[in-house]
Amino acid sequence: MARTGVGLVTPVFSVDRTTFSAFLTECDMGADVALIVNIFIGNDDWHLGIAILICVLGAVCLNIDEWNIVHVITSCIANPLYCMKVRKSHIRMYPCFGKSVIIRKKNYMERMAKMMLQELYERQSIRKYQAKPVEEEKIEQLLRAAMQAPSARNTQSWRFLVVTNRAALDSMVELQPYTGMMKSAPCAIIVLGDRTAEENDAYLYVNAAAAIENMLIEAVNQGLGTCWCAIAPNAERIAAFRQYYSIAQDELPIGVVAVGYGDEVKTKQDRFDPAKIRYFK
Repeated sequence: MARTGVGLVTPVFSVDRTTFSAFLTECDMGADVALIVNIFIGNDDWHLGIAILICVLGAVCLNIDEWNIVHVITSCIANPLYCMKVRKSHIRMYPCFGKSVIIRKKNYMERMAKMMLQELYERQSIRKYQAKPVEEEKIEQLLRAAMQAPSARNTQSWRFLVVTNRAALDSMVELQPYTGMMKSAPCAIIVLGDRTAEENDAYLYVNAAAAIENMLIEAVNQGLGTCWCAIAPNAERIAAFRQYYSIAQDELPIGVVAVGYGDEVKTKQDRFDPAKIRYFK
């Protein structure tokens, strides 16, 4: 069976190829192997203690909420093996007969959502929105998150213009041709760079980008969808936004973020690509 998305954590003890092949056959496509326990349990209690310790340490190291036993190979009937179901709050042990217990974890994206901020893996660019206004309290939370971002020399050079005017949102596509989603979005946040706080435009860009990313992640936490559209460095778009919204020369329009309750479901993707990484050791 062809398999994709399989992550294998180094086994604590070795497992033979036949056993592992049987496990792959039992698991559904794309299942993620989290831990393989291959221990002979004798009559001594310390063997059982080792097995429990291994499972508990594995659960702690991998931030596991729950382990589920998937498959037991019964090739060593003489020695009882205790299968363990580990939760954060307790451990349950099930006596059985076997040689190898192979434990399956949920798929990779679900596991990463537990190991890191779930919002990082839930965030997507949403281009269709419900006809439902965004609460002012939630908009404030987005802006609070944005202002917690790092900035070069701590200038905090970002400035924000919140747009909820329906006519302005509908006509924004005339200022930036890739903002068609604004026709359904109930809110847009224009991110500006204050040149009186930071004279170097390059720093204005990176500061604004950090603030926008924080905003996008917090939007997921608030149950909102977003889509980030660039304004700068396109000179025509900068001029168009500056004129329409009467933006002063000492403020640079950098980007605009559509905000609203999403009205589309998109397939999530794991974008990790080892080919894009280099190490200098």
